[in-house]
Amino acid sequence: MLCKSCGSKLDKNSLKFGLNPKSSDFTKNFKIKHTKYDLSISNCTYCNLIQLVKPIKYNKITPKFKWIINKEEDSHHSKIVKILIKKKLVQKNFKILGLSNYDQKIIEELNIRKYKNTKILSLKKDFNAKEDNNRQEIIQNYFNEHQGKFFLKKYGKFDILLCSKLLEHTQNLKKFFKFVKIILNNNGIIIVDVPDCEKSLVQGNITMIWEEHIFYFIKKTLINTFSLYGFNKKNIYIFPYKQENALVGIFSLNGNKKLIYNKDQIFEKYKRKIDLYKKTIKNRLKNIKNIIVFGAGHNSIIFVNLFNLKKYINFIVDDNKNKSFMFTPKSKLKILPSSYFDKRINLCLLSVSPSIETKIIKKFPSFIKNNGKFFSIYPDSKRFILNKK
Repeated sequence: MLCKSCGSKLDKNSLKFGLNPKSSDFTKNFKIKHTKYDLSISNCTYCNLIQLVKPIKYNKITPKFKWIINKEEDSHHSKIVKILIKKKLVQKNFKILGLSNYDQKIIEELNIRKYKNTKILSLKKDFNAKEDNNRQEIIQNYFNEHQGKFFLKKYGKFDILLCSKLLEHTQNLKKFFKFVKIILNNNGIIIVDVPDCEKSLVQGNITMIWEEHIFYFIKKTLINTFSLYGFNKKNIYIFPYKQENALVGIFSLNGNKKLIYNKDQIFEKYKRKIDLYKKTIKNRLKNIKNIIVFGAGHNSIIFVNLFNLKKYINFIVDDNKNKSFMFTPKSKLKILPSSYFDKRINLCLLSVSPSIETKIIKKFPSFIKNNGKFFSIYPDSKRFILNKK
């Protein structure tokens, strides 16, 4: 298999998880069978970019339920605006384009500061598309040379492009960069915001893997990717969060199209940790009865399915009414409201952000009183299951 960025060979020693349904394939009928896809990740032998080996095609990955939406962290976007102004990278007359609704907060912050020449791209209005402009996999499909020329005739070139939480979903980087180069001024900049996977890779966090994320960027590989497509790095920023940091790069055109960083061992170390955790977590759970998971998001589904933990889990608790009494994909665990959280349960695995774990725990004082235990599925939590005795 070839790298979906530079076209070089992928490392044959990939991290394989076999056939899996989409994490969004909830069902009310236990017997329904979903289409399964080969899920494995590898890294490029040349540019070192970690990626899915066989991504699901964009038109098949969209969840069938409209209530499933991707909530992206954007509280750092006001800081991005302050950086642009402080470094004088933006002027009042600049044309600024957000490539999706995930750039909304940056645009709003700029508008408040009297930067009015702004626009957010709309698939329906700008490309006459039928799809809604709210799913990354749909949006990315319109970024190609043909649509770039069409958009250029309509609006001309822009001085600043904003691209938040979109690049990691992009199925064809070559088409994406062709689109960008067509609509970006020669002296313009693109600001890209992606999840920073370095912490998850170092920690061995299995929930980093998700079929909707094709690429898993760290600082080095984000710079490599833009360099190989002819961009210069102006600035790189990492905004810390409890779970997954935000990686923001500011790039300009006219780069040298060469590799900046050589291969490192971060992916090899990640694979070893995943293999270790798969064994040790099973050993930790096998002697405990009545275990549940709190939270039925894609992280908990990945955690249970990829570590093959189905036989240890009784059910999943989630108060999202859309998910109540449904079954999770592959593991077929029933999702129940928190009213089913009773004294018969011995262990609850938290699948919520570490920042709100304490808040969740305080909701169940009787569980604690009856010696119930709360562990976390996340290595960056102080309650991580392998940190507890």
